[in-house]
Amino acid sequence: MGFPQLPRIPAARPFARTRIRAKIETVMAYKNSDFKRLALQFTESGACAEEPTVRLALACGRIRNDVDRIAIRAHFEARGWELWDEPWLRKHLQRMAEQGYENQVSAVVAKLLLRGKLE
Repeated sequence: MGFPQLPRIPAARPFARTRIRAKIETVMAYKNSDFKRLALQFTESGACAEEPTVRLALACGRIRNDVDRIAIRAHFEARGWELWDEPWLRKHLQRMAEQGYENQVSAVVAKLLLRGKLE
């Protein structure tokens, strides 16, 4: 598998592409062995079912514009990775907020955050 094509990065940040490429190279180099080890560790501890599927995901709070969002989403989808961007986070927080009473901090936070503020 060749090196993944990166989304466009403005010339104003010339070293950003190099840093991103280095991070992706590192992740790809260790991905298979680390994922197998991680899956084994989770399975042995009872934290997940047998033979789990491990996938890469990136949660981000802000993507500069829709052009970048489309490029990044296409890049992630082509590799089977998940992008948890603002629309994804909003949708899942809304789902949590709409559920009944939950005695979990995450559910309470979702309800407080989205109280009358969802677009």
